[in-house]
Amino acid sequence: MRPLFAAATVALSVATYANADDMLRDPVPDTGDEALDLHIHDPSRVMQRGAVEVIAVTGKEQSDDYACGLELWERPAGAAGPWRLSDCLLRDKPAWVAAAVPTNDGAYWAPEFVGSDRIIYSVASDFDDGGHACLGLLTEGGDGVWRDIGVPLSCGGANNESMPEVSIIDPAFFETSRGETFLVTGGGTIHAAPINMAYRDLDLPDMFPGPGWTPLARGPVVDDDAHGWVEASFLHEHEGAYYLFVNWGSCCAGVRSTYEIRVGRSDSPLGPFTDRDGKAMLDGHGTLVLDSAGIMRGPGHASVRAGADDDILSFHYYHADRGGLPWLGEVGLTWDDGWPKAVPFAAD
Repeated sequence: MRPLFAAATVALSVATYANADDMLRDPVPDTGDEALDLHIHDPSRVMQRGAVEVIAVTGKEQSDDYACGLELWERPAGAAGPWRLSDCLLRDKPAWVAAAVPTNDGAYWAPEFVGSDRIIYSVASDFDDGGHACLGLLTEGGDGVWRDIGVPLSCGGANNESMPEVSIIDPAFFETSRGETFLVTGGGTIHAAPINMAYRDLDLPDMFPGPGWTPLARGPVVDDDAHGWVEASFLHEHEGAYYLFVNWGSCCAGVRSTYEIRVGRSDSPLGPFTDRDGKAMLDGHGTLVLDSAGIMRGPGHASVRAGADDDILSFHYYHADRGGLPWLGEVGLTWDDGWPKAVPFAAD
């Protein structure tokens, strides 16, 4: 996510666009309190914890007595909704952030579940200091309280003429059918590294990018050898192949956001990944999965899980009937000759 979301000020009528009811699981967001402009940005994968489904999401601007670094939302397990804000995480900011990322404003990005009792998240700069960022980690010890481990997992970033812009943001956890575990992350260039779940800090390489990190994808070629932005990666395994979902375009501009979800495939979780035409994602290629349609503008930050029939692709999008505020979307995902295809959501 780059930069933090700011709600669009332009009022838009749903009549401006075609209806998206035929695609989305919940085309009319039920926030519980429209007056608060509640919204969901950078959702984690949907996790089942007991009788509820849970997502972790990016925190909001730190103002007006709002102090949540991250948020948890939940809904009854198996239900179509409604999502409800359930917990505020990181009201007390970890002490390491001030030293490691001093320009961060206290709102953290793109949390992701690592198993059921850990949440990894991004601590990003204001991007005027070379794109420096870090990953942090929360753990839950069985008492319902999420606690930061007190140190960053990995830090880095580059924004200079000698190398491509890259930042360690938008982490996603991936476990293969053989039990191998990886973290995929990055803005500007997507990277992955194996992780060790037995370690409190996941045994990630200290510096990003660098030894231990494998580059997987870049954004589209926009001018000669220059590449556009790419972020919000997610790895998924299907019938022995590995699929890397990424976002091209820009987020965080309400209905003017240009996010679109792209994908590539590989025989290895560490690539190389190619699109449906056999072109390398590291060269700026990727097959389109989902882009703007109707009230759904700028879909992004995807994850995939199994449904009763089709798989389910979840993501955030900017809702044209809510002034561009983001919400969680879910559509069906089928497989066409080994490639994912977004289809209308089918109720379980």
